[in-house]
Amino acid sequence: MFVFPGGRSKSANYEIIGPEAAVTDWRARLLAPGCREVGWHEMEFARISEGLPAIPPDLGPGDLPNEGGLEESAISFTKGCYLGQEVMARLKNFGRVRRRLQVVLGSGAPPRLRDPLYQGEKKIGEIRSVESKGNEFIALAMFSLVNFNPDAGLSLGLNEPPAIRIKPHG
Repeated sequence: MFVFPGGRSKSANYEIIGPEAAVTDWRARLLAPGCREVGWHEMEFARISEGLPAIPPDLGPGDLPNEGGLEESAISFTKGCYLGQEVMARLKNFGRVRRRLQVVLGSGAPPRLRDPLYQGEKKIGEIRSVESKGNEFIALAMFSLVNFNPDAGLSLGLNEPPAIRIKPHG
């Protein structure tokens, strides 16, 4: 039986894993003092809204932790030797990533996973996670920062008018 602080939201949350009877008991214990139970879709909507990547749907083997904003929580700059340490040190000291995971918003039918995002004729990124509420959707998308104009808007089709916007930070 495991009860641990969840990582799917920046606000306090708990996850419970174990046999059904034990989970039911712990669930009752947490709900008694005023905790609120949320379903999968509500939790996913909150996670995506806060820009918290899930592994591997949002950041997989072909992505760097820095591209998902995980510099503080997933990379050690003080630990001894580890696979990939040199790449992480170079990124920290000399450069910046060429791609970045961003929260995007839109209305209407939500895009599908891995749908491309365009600015005019240029493919600029792809959808990694998506969740909707009513007629609105929110998604995490991986963007190429090369030739990317954050003020130009995004579309799901080549040369279509911008219908998707980047969520402002904060």
